[in-house]
Parts: sequence; structure tokens; C-alpha cells
Amino acid sequence: MKRLTLIMIAICLMIAACGQKAASGDGENSASGTAANMVNPMVSCEAAEYPDFSLVGYPDDDAAAPQAFWLIAGTIAQIDYEVGGEKLCFRAAKDTGEEISGVYEIFDVDEERGFTLSDGSAVTVRTRASAAGSGLLTWTRGGYTFSLYSPVGTAEGLLPQFLETRAVEH
Repeated sequence: MKRLTLIMIAICLMIAACGQKAASGDGENSASGTAANMVNPMVSCEAAEYPDFSLVGYPDDDAAAPQAFWLIAGTIAQIDYEVGGEKLCFRAAKDTGEEISGVYEIFDVDEERGFTLSDGSAVTVRTRASAAGSGLLTWTRGGYTFSLYSPVGTAEGLLPQFLETRAVEH
């Protein structure tokens, strides 16, 4: 029994020593970019003013009021909304052909629909939806790509308001 107690104490000391080394940043992984020391790529912003562009014409009324503004990895603008108790995520970035939504679920429906904007221009929206009710809408306008995600599918009714959003370069 005494021997088992000594072994248990030794194991506890080794675990504690390993934990201290990792927490102090002296371990091998501290400079390698592990999750413990990575910089958060999301930076809070006061408004839809970002380093290279600003968003104008985005919804900001009783139906859909912005809750938070973010800059992700220095290139993607994000505005968080809460509509009827449900969260919406609206993103915009310079169009590079890459997916900016950050949504990686599998959708059951994937189709394109055309819309005419208030200035008479046309935009094609890719609409994706899941059987669980989530929805992802993506489109490009004026050299920028936009995405609107709702985990419960409430975004589509507000789509015309979001489509009017423009990115203006500084």
C-alpha cells in the first residue's frame, strides 16, 4: 500500500510539472503556434468601418439591428444580428473566390435565385438550406462577396435588406 501511495504521488508530481511547463510558455510547443498561444483572429469594432472598406446600407432598424461588429483575420467584416431571438451572421470581404461564411455544415438544398436591387442592378444569390432549418445565403456585388447565415432559417425574409449592403473602399 505504501508503494502504491508513493507511485501515485510521483505521478501527480509529474503531471503538475508538465502542466506548469506548458502554462509558463517554456515548453517546446509555446513558439509553435499551438491553440494555447494563438492570437484570436476576431477583433471587435465600433461600427462597420474596417481598415480597407466600410459597409453601407446594411440593415439597422427595428426589424434587424446590429449587435456587434467584428474584423476577422484582418480581411473579413462581420456584423452579428439578433432577430426575433435568433442569431444571424452577416459577413463581407473583397471577392477572392474563397468561401467567407465560416459555415461548414452540409445543406440539403443548394440553388441560385436572381434579385433586382433598388438601383436596378441584378444580383444572383446562392441559397443553401438544411432539413434542420438552417440557411446560408451568399452573393457578390461590386467586387465584394457577402454571406448571411441563420441557424434556424429566419434570414431569407430579411434578404432584400441585406442585398442592398455595399462595400465602399477607403
